[in-house]
Amino acid sequence: MLWTKSRMAMREAEPALQAMVEAGCAVMLIKGASRIAVNASAQRGRVAHDIDILVRLQDMTAAFDVLRERDWQIATGVSPHYLRTRLASVRSMNFFTGSFGDIDLHQLAYDGSQQSAEDDLAIWQQKVQPLRSMSHVHCKLSGLVTEAVGPDRRYSVDNIKRYLDAALEIFGTQRVMFGSDWPVCLLAAPSYAAVYEIVREWASRLSPSDQQDVFGGTAQRCYGLAV
Repeated sequence: MLWTKSRMAMREAEPALQAMVEAGCAVMLIKGASRIAVNASAQRGRVAHDIDILVRLQDMTAAFDVLRERDWQIATGVSPHYLRTRLASVRSMNFFTGSFGDIDLHQLAYDGSQQSAEDDLAIWQQKVQPLRSMSHVHCKLSGLVTEAVGPDRRYSVDNIKRYLDAALEIFGTQRVMFGSDWPVCLLAAPSYAAVYEIVREWASRLSPSDQQDVFGGTAQRCYGLAV
């Protein structure tokens, strides 16, 4: 009976998920639903009462509208008109339809309610510290405009520079290298030039030889490039 309920929950969700994709939403199945998507037989080993999906912040409204247009109800009973105007502040919400339809719509894959730039940096430093003594490990200064962000999912130059300072202190200039992260960086930054300028301005306090390491020397040694 429990396996049947899981299968019915997935069957109820499938048309809505397909409609989200057709509406241009990037949808990721998470938790138990992701196991079932990879291997349908895994459903026998785990009961999935609800289907957990993750969408990007910019797709949240479209995904919400797809569910409402198909008469999926908000489990909390909150007015959909009220909730729709506040989606940016909602981590997740539960929708149901019929006897088996049950979807948890997420826009964060972790609990960001306690997030702070200082806590994130402290956690990152703690995890990276063991790499200090591993001389064969190098650090690419890349992806910070999309990852070193605050609760509003936006980056700040000051916060990025704190990460750059920490990386420099742990690895030294001979083990760090600039990385453009292009074109992914354009998801958050206005241009590649803006990303480059953040690191260039930060590195301007370094000696000419150290700057050369950051912007080329380290990469040449690490990848064995003959330039």
